[in-house]
Amino acid sequence: MDQAVFATSTMQDTFGEFGYWLEAKVGPHKAALTIHRYLSFFLQIETEWKHIPTYIELLEHFTAEGLRRVRLPMQWLREARGVEPDPNVRNNDSERRRIQVLIDTFPKSSWAAQALNSYLNELMARHSTGRTSLRSVRLALRPAVSLLLAMDTREHSLPSQSVLDRYLLEAPGQKAAITGFIRFLQAAYGLNLVIRIDAKKTREARRHKLEQEIIQMARHPEEGDEFLRRWISVGLEYFHRVKMSKRTVQSATIAEDNDGLRVTVNGNSYFLPQWDTPAGRL
Repeated sequence: MDQAVFATSTMQDTFGEFGYWLEAKVGPHKAALTIHRYLSFFLQIETEWKHIPTYIELLEHFTAEGLRRVRLPMQWLREARGVEPDPNVRNNDSERRRIQVLIDTFPKSSWAAQALNSYLNELMARHSTGRTSLRSVRLALRPAVSLLLAMDTREHSLPSQSVLDRYLLEAPGQKAAITGFIRFLQAAYGLNLVIRIDAKKTREARRHKLEQEIIQMARHPEEGDEFLRRWISVGLEYFHRVKMSKRTVQSATIAEDNDGLRVTVNGNSYFLPQWDTPAGRL
């Protein structure tokens, strides 16, 4: 019945071949129940090409996500027609789509979108000569988008020094990542921007952020290891200025100590206060 929908005998036969393969693959009962869901995939192939296309053509038309939804037809194409997936091509397609999502963050007519597209063109020029990968292009665009989003919604221009300072105050770890975009803005638009981090203000901002997180945790205490590890991580940084990775926190020894907790890690011991949770003492 599904074969009758095709306009060409070639695609009728192609779909029939897939049907016999599917029957052998999953059994006649399941094949009869599921084959119709793949009809639209083959119909699109007939409409677009009238024959079985290459993997690159399929990827460009259906996208990597779309091809994942037709896993069995793609397996048949590989086994019966030699349409071999290319992981590099697939990864590059995914990167291009992620890049497009970043570019679409701003209205096309905005200064931000124009600057971002110009920066993308410069990055893609490097990619075309093999000097950088699409993944690196995406990673370079992400902090640029974050900086542009840091501008006041009423601003209709490019980032000012105050915007850059505020961005780095909130995300000092992005200093190296944002450097490329700042250099681009300086060269392309003549902006006089200085990448600088005020260590004192950064510490104050970080401490304020930790305070807010502690207040939130105190207002909504929970039970369980995950909440406890989060409290240890935040508490060690706030009270002792000690930053620890999740893995290091997981390896810590924790014991009750009067009205608090005694956290021992890497041979060092730290005291943290605790509070009541719905299930008892934290």
